[in-house]
Amino acid sequence: MQREYAARGLNNVFNGSMRTLADNRITNLPSLRANISYLLSVEDADIDRIEVVLGPGSALYGPNVTNGVTNIITKSPFASRGTDVSLMAGTQSLLSGSVRHAGTMGGDFGYRISAGYSSAEDWEFTDPREPYPDDRTAERWSVDGRLDYALGNSSSITVNAGHSTAVRGLDLTDNGAVLADNFSYSHVQSRFVSGDLFAQVYLNMNDAGDTWLLRENQKIVDRSRKIVAEVQHSSSPADWERLTYGVDMFLTRPETDGTIMGRNEDRDDVNEFGAYLQSDTRLIG
Repeated sequence: MQREYAARGLNNVFNGSMRTLADNRITNLPSLRANISYLLSVEDADIDRIEVVLGPGSALYGPNVTNGVTNIITKSPFASRGTDVSLMAGTQSLLSGSVRHAGTMGGDFGYRISAGYSSAEDWEFTDPREPYPDDRTAERWSVDGRLDYALGNSSSITVNAGHSTAVRGLDLTDNGAVLADNFSYSHVQSRFVSGDLFAQVYLNMNDAGDTWLLRENQKIVDRSRKIVAEVQHSSSPADWERLTYGVDMFLTRPETDGTIMGRNEDRDDVNEFGAYLQSDTRLIG
């Protein structure tokens, strides 16, 4: 149920160097900035394509992007009307299923809702420093919804919200194994697109539930939030020149009761503001 990927460069157990986006929304955990793929509420049937950008161009997707970007683009409900149902079973007591339905109303409104569930039995592992539980069940569920409003003239407004919960699961971290117990992740996003103008605002939230660090027998508290607002525009002042420019705001609000941020708990708010300009110039006609 877990999928990991990394770009070239230094990586650790929690791969955060490769920025992961879903419809241009950062999906990593607000405080840890870790990519946890099974907490994505996007189901496979929702995915239209996956774009991978490496190199300097990744700066257009926000700050702290050095090793590239993976952007998961979901299907528009206007172009994917209908119902999809998927079921899967396998070894390790694997059971997985998802359902997706999309439709339109009056030609201008499109909607989509999807949900998924999966469970399996993790492989047995013994570490004398960490008391692994006898119950090795890994279980998660998710729900995601999207509403599109077509304004005409290549303009649209999209509102998306999703929630996922790791009911139970074992994860490796830099500090040892963690038993995730009702670890939840939610988001709300609104986007506006009109020609070469793109603007969005979104909120990411997570709650660690009753998650424990096994080696230290310590409960992990994490009720953190990330608030983001972005505006980007492109223009072509000449046939041989195209400019892309924009501004970003990222507000990270960790709330960990000292279990992650330690003595920095009362001064760990992070405010990031930025602006950028990219020039694409054709040197030879």
